[in-house]
Amino acid sequence: MANNYTHFSEKLRVKTDEQKAWLENWLTCPFDLAADSGDSLLENKKFVDWCKERGAYPPDVSVWPTFQWKFFVDPPAGRYLWIYAESEQADQYHVAAMVQAYFKHFHIDAVFMMTWAETCSAPRIHEFSGGEFIVLPFGKSVQWSKPGMLFDKVLDKINKNKKKKDKGEKGKKGKKGEKDG
Repeated sequence: MANNYTHFSEKLRVKTDEQKAWLENWLTCPFDLAADSGDSLLENKKFVDWCKERGAYPPDVSVWPTFQWKFFVDPPAGRYLWIYAESEQADQYHVAAMVQAYFKHFHIDAVFMMTWAETCSAPRIHEFSGGEFIVLPFGKSVQWSKPGMLFDKVLDKINKNKKKKDKGEKGKKGKKGEKDG
């Protein structure tokens, strides 16, 4: 049996104490997930709403957040939130939801980009990948990209060109076989 992992490491600029407090609140779970697991949490409207605000699907929340984090100060540049993953339960979608909510809440005119790697403890086919996302200014949207997306684009273009070529050849064949007058 093999284990799958998602790895990432990025920093998010945190300028004020208010921003730091907001992020701490967003990242801290007010529910005892170990004690209240199962249906009792799913019946709790506050828990369900809390999950939805964070881009999480309630039945899947057994750990929160699904990544590690800590604040640090880089003296010349300021304070940051370090967001990283060193476990099997990392979820880049939760990071994107957090950054988007943070940008919206504080009207931050910046972009945030994070890349991740998907690895496996054994050399299994189709188990290695990764991707990136970008949160646009003010949290307007999140743009995603994965390696397969580029492949799909190229394959679509090849197929479209092939169809055009096939249509062109069919048209020429029809004209060739026509009798003159």
